[in-house]
Amino acid sequence: MGVETVITTWAPSVEIARDATRQAFDRLARLEQAISDYRPRSEAMLATEFVEEDVPISADFAAALEVAAGWWRGSDGAVDPTIGPLTALWRDHRRRGAIPDRRSTAFAGATVGWNKLSVDLAGPTPTIRFRTAAMRLDFGAIGKGLAGDLALATMREHGLPRTLVDLGGDVVAGEPPPGRDGWRISVRTVAWDDQQVLDLATGAVATSGDVEQFVEVVDGDQVRRYGHILDPRTGEPVPIRREATVEVRGGVRPGADADALATLAVIAGADAAKEAAGRMGVSASIRTVEARFPGADPAVPEDWSVRVVP
Repeated sequence: MGVETVITTWAPSVEIARDATRQAFDRLARLEQAISDYRPRSEAMLATEFVEEDVPISADFAAALEVAAGWWRGSDGAVDPTIGPLTALWRDHRRRGAIPDRRSTAFAGATVGWNKLSVDLAGPTPTIRFRTAAMRLDFGAIGKGLAGDLALATMREHGLPRTLVDLGGDVVAGEPPPGRDGWRISVRTVAWDDQQVLDLATGAVATSGDVEQFVEVVDGDQVRRYGHILDPRTGEPVPIRREATVEVRGGVRPGADADALATLAVIAGADAAKEAAGRMGVSASIRTVEARFPGADPAVPEDWSVRVVP
């Protein structure tokens, strides 16, 4: 999924562990080929070439759409995979150290919206239909978490439930190691906030924010910072510097749930994320670290406020 992935497991033998992890990584590769917006020949990218046609899709693509649809409804549209055109626009400008003009943003935003999709997941062969040209899907709000869920499910199918899947800091945990209550997880947001330690079992932890992906642009006598997380309702990056950590306990797809909630907490705040978790029937605790002012120093605790919604 474009990040370093580590699978840790307890197994009766090296051979069993090696075979299971190989199958789990194959599972991740299939999901990435289905939904990646970085791969121009991924299934999701190729599907957008057809307008007003029912395109048959794979089980992996369908699973991602099902999860995304649920969180689009649960978040009141703040988590929306059709944000892809805006993601591509801002990603391109961020690489060049610039921001797109309003005209470009408006043009890209005109192709965003779940109502521009028609998805049929109930039939023998799931299909997707794009109702307008120039659409693009971005599963970044759930992708890593869903990948962790599928990898853990593969390990369980091989009889290895005591497994931890770490995808670039987003973690999905099965049963804990023998003699322990959980897997010990360290979480970091901004520079000074690196002391979070959690014991995680049969759940997931996801973090989101602009610690690593942002652009700083000179605007007159000011330097403005723009993060990589976009609000699909405005077409622009979230204006507040906010980092979010979400722990989800239990559930069918805790990784995808934690991933979506962390994104939502950055976009709309901890309270909105907690309300969405309630609507979706997800047991979650949410922690945000928010800059008190635009020039907050990541190394100075006094520049930041911490909020926990258990």
